[in-house]
Amino acid sequence: MLELECGHGLLWQENRDRIPQDWKIVVSDFSVRMFEEAQTNLKDIPHTFEFRIVDAQQIPYGDSSFDYGIANNMLYHIPNLSLALSEIRRVLKTGGQCFATTIGQNVVDMFARLMQAAQSEQSEPQDDGFKFTLTSGASLQANYFPQVTLERLDRQVNIPDAGLLSAMLSSFTHMDAPSEHDDDAGSQKPLSFTFEYGLFIATSQANTNQ
Repeated sequence: MLELECGHGLLWQENRDRIPQDWKIVVSDFSVRMFEEAQTNLKDIPHTFEFRIVDAQQIPYGDSSFDYGIANNMLYHIPNLSLALSEIRRVLKTGGQCFATTIGQNVVDMFARLMQAAQSEQSEPQDDGFKFTLTSGASLQANYFPQVTLERLDRQVNIPDAGLLSAMLSSFTHMDAPSEHDDDAGSQKPLSFTFEYGLFIATSQANTNQ
């Protein structure tokens, strides 16, 4: 099993008691800092992980190396998404599956509005270029996987102060945090919305028995 862009290693921390001992798990990230944090966070888990720095656009493993691939909330960050999907398909065995989570377009649009409101008037609005969403994910993967299914995991989110969310997004993008005088981003207005979220399961060869 290959996990791409593992971040802090949260997936395995939260499931530490559910990992079969015979699983061979490669935990990888393109960021050296995330890679090192994952190593630190997972060192006390009683399982032997293989840690690698990996670019999803150039996976350093041979064809048909893995039964499963995991891409949690990361495919929308990849510059060359087509190349990454092609690489994931290449390293999966026949019948192998890729599990990819992502967000819906409503979340992308809301984040974009909040981030733009958090920018100074002199700054140009940033386009995050989210390519892999719940709307587009199936068709994008269909070019490489003959069978793609989606499990929706939507949930209702209630935030008492929208300004807190804007401040968090600003920290991610190194923008100036919104001031208390900003009408949109810095206000203390509550924010309620449906957080559209889902899991794509892409299989390298469709099950002909279905």
